[in-house]
Amino acid sequence: SVLQLGPLVIASTPCEMFAQYALDFKAQSKFPFTWFSQLAYLYCYIPTPDAFDPNTGGGYEASTARFVPETGPAWYKILCEMASKLTPEDAPPPETVPPVKETWGYNFKRKSLPNDK
Repeated sequence: SVLQLGPLVIASTPCEMFAQYALDFKAQSKFPFTWFSQLAYLYCYIPTPDAFDPNTGGGYEASTARFVPETGPAWYKILCEMASKLTPEDAPPPETVPPVKETWGYNFKRKSLPNDK
């Protein structure tokens, strides 16, 4: 699923997809803020297709995956298509906080910070 909250888009998958999918999704996102949420429903891996290669891939994730190598790219494509139908809002300006001139403490109060002039 894909969810928009103003300038934020969140893509969610029921399983743990390899990090490359999240990196690719963030790279193609037109949103100022992009999150990739995983493990929303099930507990299994969705490796990239190269992880299934018996000579160069492998490992625990690929050997225990419940899906075929084409699953990850298919889900990634669907998430990108869903996100592309959304229109991001502008990111709000960052809040500015005045510099701290004094500290508080328990039973004492320092008059100023060491770097104050």
